[in-house]
Amino acid sequence: MDKSIKECVPKTKRAKDLEYVKTNYTKVDKAEMTTHFKLLTTTVYDGVSGVRDHIIKLRHYFNKANEMKVELGEKFLKWLILESLLVSFDAVKLTYNALKEEWTLEELMSIVVQHEVSLKKNETHSLALVTDQEMTNRRKSLKHEECVYMGDGSKGKMVARTKKEKIDRCGSTLDLIHIDICGPLTPTALGGYKYFIIFIDDFSRFGYVELIHEKSDSLNVFKAFKAKVELQLGKLIKVVKFDRGGEYYGRYDETGRNPGPFTKFLLECGIDARYTMPDTLQQNGVAERRNRTLLNMVRCMLSNSSLPEFLWGEALRTATYILNQVPTTNQGEHGDQVESGLPVDDTVVNEVPLRISQRVHRPAISDDYMVYLQEHEYDGYDAFDPVTYQEAIHCPQFISWKEAMNDEMNSMYMNGVWDLVELPHGCKPVGCKWVFKTKCDSSWKIERYKARLVVKGYSQREGIDFKETFSPVSTKDSFRVIMAIVAHFDLELHQMDVKTAFLNGDLDEEVYIEQPTGFVEIGKEDLVCKLNKSIYGLKQASRQWYLKFDRIITQNGFKENTVDRCIYLRVSGSSYIFLVLYVDDILLASNDPDLLIEIKHMLSTHFDMKDLGETSYVLGIKILRDRANGVLKLSQRAYIEKILKRFNMHNCKSTKAPIVKGHKFSKAQCPQNDDEREEMRTIPYSSVVGSLMYAQVCTRPDIAFVVGMLGRSLSNLGSQHWKAAKKVLRYLQRTKDLMLTYQRTSLLDVVGFCDVDFVGSLGVVDSISRPLKLFYDNFAAVAFSKNTRSISRSKHIDVKFYFVKEKVAKSLIDIEHMSTKNMLADPLTKGLPVIAFQEYVSQMGLLEA
Repeated sequence: MDKSIKECVPKTKRAKDLEYVKTNYTKVDKAEMTTHFKLLTTTVYDGVSGVRDHIIKLRHYFNKANEMKVELGEKFLKWLILESLLVSFDAVKLTYNALKEEWTLEELMSIVVQHEVSLKKNETHSLALVTDQEMTNRRKSLKHEECVYMGDGSKGKMVARTKKEKIDRCGSTLDLIHIDICGPLTPTALGGYKYFIIFIDDFSRFGYVELIHEKSDSLNVFKAFKAKVELQLGKLIKVVKFDRGGEYYGRYDETGRNPGPFTKFLLECGIDARYTMPDTLQQNGVAERRNRTLLNMVRCMLSNSSLPEFLWGEALRTATYILNQVPTTNQGEHGDQVESGLPVDDTVVNEVPLRISQRVHRPAISDDYMVYLQEHEYDGYDAFDPVTYQEAIHCPQFISWKEAMNDEMNSMYMNGVWDLVELPHGCKPVGCKWVFKTKCDSSWKIERYKARLVVKGYSQREGIDFKETFSPVSTKDSFRVIMAIVAHFDLELHQMDVKTAFLNGDLDEEVYIEQPTGFVEIGKEDLVCKLNKSIYGLKQASRQWYLKFDRIITQNGFKENTVDRCIYLRVSGSSYIFLVLYVDDILLASNDPDLLIEIKHMLSTHFDMKDLGETSYVLGIKILRDRANGVLKLSQRAYIEKILKRFNMHNCKSTKAPIVKGHKFSKAQCPQNDDEREEMRTIPYSSVVGSLMYAQVCTRPDIAFVVGMLGRSLSNLGSQHWKAAKKVLRYLQRTKDLMLTYQRTSLLDVVGFCDVDFVGSLGVVDSISRPLKLFYDNFAAVAFSKNTRSISRSKHIDVKFYFVKEKVAKSLIDIEHMSTKNMLADPLTKGLPVIAFQEYVSQMGLLEA
């Protein structure tokens, strides 16, 4: 009997009174025990009063039942607390059931209260009361409406507006995978598929889609997906996120929640599972949004292609592939690149870093200007050439690249380029790298593989690592003059190549470089290379090579041309030979085969030379000769085809002229606002103009005027400039077979043409004693040049133009009048009618093959 009740009973000596009280008290105790036990087992959390008060209330009922000698146990109380909670606390339930160690009642209360605080903080807008049936975890399964994707109207794309929240992205691949199943879709796809399941990596947003027959197939598909991505990336999946579908979450029965095979598999693999709240699709927004995007694309594909509706599975795979190729907004990279860490078809892979600072900045131009480590300006980038040493040793052409690297290193050792020494205190070695290039012939067939060890010269310091850098090269004007002389006098024309030309230059400064990758000597890893001679990549390398070549060649009887310092002439009696130097390419033109052989032997004595025999292809120009008729032709067909393909114009429609009469360039065609400038920012205009300019200066004078006009707008181009540049490409597509032709004539003479819209300077060849003929189509100008008197009507003429009168007076220039119809300078100064332009082109010597 309770002590409080005993104190209320008056003292009595009769035993029957006490017996009566005992009997009545016992009956009341049973009724109260029933009440407390019923409250204990039926009370559920309403989601309003707070989970802490709810647990305290259950503990009170539990203590009352224990006072009535009902042995329930604390473990039973914890089970009752968990089962009385809402479905939003299922994560706590799953954690409690998965752990082997037992929680105390205080720990359980603390964890549940903390979970409720987190739910209220993140999901206050989506919490809703559930029905009594849901509270007892016996809710009926929701009926899924069929997802009908046919039709591409706007109604099919309308969705309810949801509240946007800032969501933190994961920092690495496979940290979080979003999963969702969509379907059933009608009609059934090929293979009997009605659903598709999607897996999306949170970091890279790379998506995987698989078609399935039933939702129960999701586990087998996930196992295959898990094995594939973990093997390829060398990482493990950490967290997966999906809704509370029965195929993932499991089912409830009379014993409580019964986890399904998917949940059990996740527990076995140690993968954390995150579930969304009921009726809150936005919590799995990544997967839901991707489903919507894919179905929109599928609708449009099937509608526009008029394909049968049961092919939605094939359209879905295509849409997934397309989305995976699109760079992500957050990463700015392709999905494949983010996932694997490897570059995906990067066009500018040989870009030279031009600054030492590591500060990250936004580039001013994305893809207009490209800097390449190349030997000649006509060299183009080959996307299949390795970029690094590691790529070279793992590519299919490894043996060829290895042999090329061995040849390069043998040249280094034979020329005594460096000595291995300890790095002096206070000095910093310059880095080096391998540059790989596939050399092709005139038909772009692979001729050989070339590997070049290049110093990272951009890290050199002026005044310490180098002083002077300038080095001359022969001009294309000189090259064409030599070709005209070869054609007229039927000279022998041969070509030689200097192997590792820059290694011949002697250094005046002390330069230390790191040992080359892949050729570090064992046991001498801490030593550096002290350069004895110049090497490719050094800022002064080309200059040192030229100085040594010039010294040796002049010591052997050659004289340097005063206008072009890379043109040399040697005269021996009636025999003579021209030598043209372009970096490490040498052209030899002579009227005496014996003298030609002698010079080849002399060059081979001083340098490591490669005799290429008669010249057929040099500087990206193919040379064709018909010596019987005294004809020499220069063709750049292969180069033109390459630039057309590079700018995706190889299948374009052709046009008859690059510019026509009346077409003007003006400031009005430049961008007028920031939006127009931004639109043109990614256009490769500068690359197109540069490529056209090389063709123009070599063999295509017919595009000189339009290329010069296009070059004025490099920094402020508009859409009209871009259209004009593409028109030039279309013209080259039509005329790529034209060759600059030189023919033997009865009189070799130097002739110039001048037009009123064009001012230029003409060089004089001192070997020709006759005055230079300059044709002009303006009578007044011709008369003024020959009139020595000063008249008042000529006071407006600038003094510098009297230079021409002086040359005419000294009989160095002879100016003659020519009709405008025959003025070859016209297409170099203005646009002309198509027929007139084509006539001028043939008169320039540009003839069909």
